[in-house]
Amino acid sequence: MATHCEMNLVYQLKTSLEEGDVEIEGPLAYVLVDEYQDLNPCDLAVVRELAKLGCEIYAAGDDDQSIYGSRQAEPEGIRRFPSEFSGSRELGLKTCKRCDKEILDLALYVARQDPRRLEKPLIPESDEKGEVRIVRFSDAGTEALGIGQICQWLVKRKKVKPHEILILLRTDRQKTFSTPLRAALLSVGLPVNIASSPMEPLETDTGRAFSRSYD
Repeated sequence: MATHCEMNLVYQLKTSLEEGDVEIEGPLAYVLVDEYQDLNPCDLAVVRELAKLGCEIYAAGDDDQSIYGSRQAEPEGIRRFPSEFSGSRELGLKTCKRCDKEILDLALYVARQDPRRLEKPLIPESDEKGEVRIVRFSDAGTEALGIGQICQWLVKRKKVKPHEILILLRTDRQKTFSTPLRAALLSVGLPVNIASSPMEPLETDTGRAFSRSYD
């Protein structure tokens, strides 16, 4: 997620492009924008200005996966892309490689609560049925213990390897959720590794050496 400083830089770029106060070397021939559904109005304005300069825009995204409402992500951007950029061509992906059928069905049920979403065919690549469970707990402490017991059951009874278990947290401010989870997993003898950022490994000495080798 962009920081306040990064968002301010994008706004300055947007303003400069709109007012003609900046020249881009090149000029740029192609611009690839990933996760287009998570761009906010300011980001989208920058993309439009780049297109006016003659850049050919390639956008990858899915309005079902817009999750950054906290930074004013505007999924309408990917929805109106074909009409906003005349002459563009859509290349839809129909095969879902991530989820089995029941998991995909539940995800689509949730996504369809948004009446503005773009309906799209999605077919699971796997023939596995998949399994979904919704579990409720009275408080965070009980939840952590319950998750620990579930993971222990998966390892002992289902022969799932600990490193194959992934627990996702929507937020973890001041490690409010990961701390009790870590304690619960360790209490049942399971190893735990917590990564609060996908770039976190690059902050280690080994990671810095790795990244420098590719500079």
